[in-house]
Amino acid sequence: IRIEASQPVNPDWGVAACATGGHFRYVTGLHMFQNVSWDLAFALHARWTDLGAALAGTAGLPALAGSGTLAAGSGNALTLGAARPVSPATLLVGLTKLNAAFKGGTLVPFPNLLVFLATNPGGSLSLPFTMPAGLPSGALLVFQFWISDPLTPAGFAASNGLSATIP
Repeated sequence: IRIEASQPVNPDWGVAACATGGHFRYVTGLHMFQNVSWDLAFALHARWTDLGAALAGTAGLPALAGSGTLAAGSGNALTLGAARPVSPATLLVGLTKLNAAFKGGTLVPFPNLLVFLATNPGGSLSLPFTMPAGLPSGALLVFQFWISDPLTPAGFAASNGLSATIP
C-alpha cells in the first residue's frame, strides 16, 4: 500500500501504536516477506470533505479548508481564502446538510450555529479551535462561510461547504 497526502493543508493521518509491536514487510529484491519488530502502524484520524457549492465574489471563489485530527482535545483550524478583503464573514456550522437555494448560491449546512468574523486585508481568515470532548464517533459537522460582498448581484459570496466526520 502506498499512502500520499493530497490535501491543501497538513494531512489528517499520523503514526499510531500497533497492537503486536511489529509489522510484516515485503522485500522487493529478495521476493519474500519478513516480520519486523518495529512499529509502522498508522491511523486515519479525521475525514474532511469538500462539498463544493462556492458562490463567486469580487475576489473569485472563496475557498474553505479544514485541518487537524478532530480528536477530543486536539488543535484544529478552519481556513478561508480568496474572499473579499476586510469584509464581514459569517461561519455557519451545522450537524446536517441542507443544500438549499440562498442568495443566488447554495446554503450547504443546516445552520445550528453562526459565528460572526471578518476577513483580513488579504481576503482570508484562520479560525483555530480545540475539539471539545464528548462528540460521538461518526458525528458530522458541516461548515460554510458567507461573506458580505456588495459588488455581487445578491450582495454575498459563499465558500465551498466543508464537512468533517469525527473519528
